[in-house]
Amino acid sequence: MGIACCSMKEQLELLGAESAAALSGTLSAMSVGSQEPRLPPGGRFTVMMFGMTGSGKSALGNLLAGYDHFVSGDDTASVTNNQSVLKYEAPDRSLVLLDTIGLGDTELDQDKVVANIRDSALSAPNGVDAMVFVMRSGRITDDVIARLIYATEYLWGTECLLNLYIVVTYASRYVTQREEAAAWIERQCELNWRFRHIYSLVGNNENRILFVDNPDPADGEPLTRLRRHNSRQNILKAFVNHPRDIIPPFTHAMMKKAQEKMDATLKEVKKAEEAITELEAKAAEASRKDMEAMEKEMAEAKERKRKAEEAYKQEMKNIQEDEEFRRMAAQAVEEATVAFGKKYEHADSKVESMSAATTSVPEDQSPTDESKSSNPIAACKRVFRALRRRFVKPKIGQLGGTPGTPSLQSPSPAAKSAMPVLQQRLTPEEVEAMVEEAHLLLVGSESQTSQQLFDSLDQQGLKYLSPVQFQLWVKKVCPDTNSAQVAGIWRRADQNCDGRISEEEFLKFMSHKVQ
Repeated sequence: MGIACCSMKEQLELLGAESAAALSGTLSAMSVGSQEPRLPPGGRFTVMMFGMTGSGKSALGNLLAGYDHFVSGDDTASVTNNQSVLKYEAPDRSLVLLDTIGLGDTELDQDKVVANIRDSALSAPNGVDAMVFVMRSGRITDDVIARLIYATEYLWGTECLLNLYIVVTYASRYVTQREEAAAWIERQCELNWRFRHIYSLVGNNENRILFVDNPDPADGEPLTRLRRHNSRQNILKAFVNHPRDIIPPFTHAMMKKAQEKMDATLKEVKKAEEAITELEAKAAEASRKDMEAMEKEMAEAKERKRKAEEAYKQEMKNIQEDEEFRRMAAQAVEEATVAFGKKYEHADSKVESMSAATTSVPEDQSPTDESKSSNPIAACKRVFRALRRRFVKPKIGQLGGTPGTPSLQSPSPAAKSAMPVLQQRLTPEEVEAMVEEAHLLLVGSESQTSQQLFDSLDQQGLKYLSPVQFQLWVKKVCPDTNSAQVAGIWRRADQNCDGRISEEEFLKFMSHKVQ
């Protein structure tokens, strides 16, 4: 596994003093065969990974899968561009990983994005628990920001931000040293407006930025096994603590449509899985005499499951090739691109900026050179122009289009009626304003002290509130709050992202004042 090349002492010396100290500290805390965080079997915690080419998405997927399920490599071109979405499902159905392409591809175009949203919807008809943006530690370019803006705020919609996590790869120093990681995040926010924007998308919560150091076992690097173990622990811990009770899976309109179309086959698969689970429970208590009959029943149940899964796969393939569904995907992407283009296509890159204080163009660079400009507006323009290429002269029947040159305007009433599943898009600022309003209502509604309130809610004296307890309190005080507001409020309160709200976190949450 890459650690037999030299002694433990020699390996630590090879890593250098700081990294060696960080890793050495974990050796005493880590026992052989130590239990790693485990997702519940059958829960299908669904993770969608996206990011720029070379960020380490596929390698991260392989780390979580436990073997090389996804194709990965060091090529400059994307190594997964022959398919739109690659999928892994754990044998115990606890984890589902989706490795997407197109959104961060260097050759981004409309066809790839349409295929991506279509296939993502089919691969996750019940929604996505964790949207994971994978970025490599180092320089963050304007193109990274532009694609992230397009994917989260326009394509998927701002609702996905509640499920968003940032995974920083090639970050050996910060995997086990959380204080150093926090200092690094703070430093990046001060120095780099691009990182500050990314940080704002996860609610300025350092615990929603995860670090991995994922060396390839074949490279023979020092302490490979331990470093991979720690990285896997970091990610799985975040997934296990993710509060699904209060932050439901993000479900795009296309996912809802896919679920409608696949409902019957999905139910058959679930029914077959439940039958097997029930038989396994019975088998654990059955006598040796009854085992022969149980084994026959189990074989029949597994055969029913196999057939149900085959029917599901065939149904998914049929929908993937269905012209109506493809038109819906194209319409969803067109609307996202139109909205994105309206904001950035005619923006003045010399004036507008994501951060007024930090977007000046270097002295040795022409401010009108959009291909190299450090201004994010120019990067967003490039993304928009790359996306719209296929709009200008679509191939007949390719995306459900017709001959001609359609203009990039708001969809016509006829187009909207053909695509009734599209959802209203809110800006991050509008979402934040909704959460802020609800937060202030909660704080201002209580006559008792924050400590008294916590004690009354924590009737069992556990010194923390569960997602269910917290949600019941919020809905009781503010019955008109919607699920997005409740989830956003939870994100504010649960600062360490451990899936519960401690007494200290609650008191801090209740001390919130009008900004």
